[in-house]
Amino acid sequence: MAVCRECAGKDPRVRILIQKKNPGIGWACREGMQAATGNYITLMAADLETEPAAVDRMVDAILETGCDGVITNRWLPGGGFTNYDPVKYVLNWIFQKLFMALFWTEISDLTYGFKTLSKKVTDSIEWEGTLHEFFIESTIKPIKRGYRLKQIPSVWIGRTEGRSANTFLRNFRYVKMALRTLATGK
Repeated sequence: MAVCRECAGKDPRVRILIQKKNPGIGWACREGMQAATGNYITLMAADLETEPAAVDRMVDAILETGCDGVITNRWLPGGGFTNYDPVKYVLNWIFQKLFMALFWTEISDLTYGFKTLSKKVTDSIEWEGTLHEFFIESTIKPIKRGYRLKQIPSVWIGRTEGRSANTFLRNFRYVKMALRTLATGK
């Protein structure tokens, strides 16, 4: 918080938002997207599991293609996983292939939360996710609505400190969100 306050003190574009609703990363992303004033919003992990240098590549892809958003992809050549549980890796791969087919998409990393979406996209969708299932929601709902998304490779880096709040059983929330979106089209 001290670093955030220091940045906000030096740059008026930096604002500190304290989460108002129930705790959860999905709620935090939703509130942040709603409060954002720029044309594009980047979602990324603050624990450095995401690769900060990929933000420049996402912006370049948007400028080059005029797409509505860029999804980073751990499965593309140049992407990857560091310190990732081997069982989780296999289950993740199976999930990605299954839901790629169900959603008729070439986006092959539907659950990764590291992405940049236009404010037009984020404002046009009624978001539901409150925890980590928000990450698949923020990919599949734009796909279902016909927004143009591109993907670039990125590396996921396993945390070296602390524990993830996304337990194995919470991963079933991803499945539930994907199936509900598929069934309702919303």
